[in-house]
Order: sequence, then C-alpha cells, then structure tokens
Amino acid sequence: MLFGELVRRQRIERGLTLTELAFKLSMDSANLCKIENGKRNLNKKRLTALSESLDMDLTLLKKEYVSDWIAKNVFDNKEYHHILELAESKVKYYRKLDAVRGEN
Repeated sequence: MLFGELVRRQRIERGLTLTELAFKLSMDSANLCKIENGKRNLNKKRLTALSESLDMDLTLLKKEYVSDWIAKNVFDNKEYHHILELAESKVKYYRKLDAVRGEN
C-alpha cells in the first residue's frame, strides 16, 4: 500500500472527512487529496501531527513515509535492484561510522 492510500484508509476508518483532517494538519483539503492520490508528497514536518490526528504510531508512519519515498525515487530506474543494493551498503557504512563515533 502506498503512503497516500494508507492515509486515506486511516482517515476514513476514523470517520474524518478530508476537510477535517486537512484542518488538523494546517493545510487545505485539495493538497491533502493530492497526497492521498499520490500526486503530492506530505511535508515530513507534518508526520507528528498526522500520527496524532489519526492515532497512529509515529514510528510506523515514518517507516511508511520513507519506504514510499524510496520506492518513488527508484521506480522509473531499470537498475533499481542495483540502486537498492548500493543503498543497503551505504546504510551499513553509516552504521559503522556511527559506531566509531559512539553515536549508536
């Protein structure tokens, strides 16, 4: 499920209209509609407000948001398997750097 689809499903399950949720997020309903339809990205600064408004776990919401962002950015590339392998190796490298710096 895409991030926007998740937002729409959760909003509907909680009985909120587009306008009501948009108000809670300090945005207009047209932009929220675009987010739900995958035509626009939610500003990640609004994730906390979204998790509170939908009574969702913020960590889960962040994972959905980031994974959707990654998928959108590699979707059109024929070499997506290679890109994901490179990204995984870079994540491992960042973890090593954090361990060396004592940030973990």
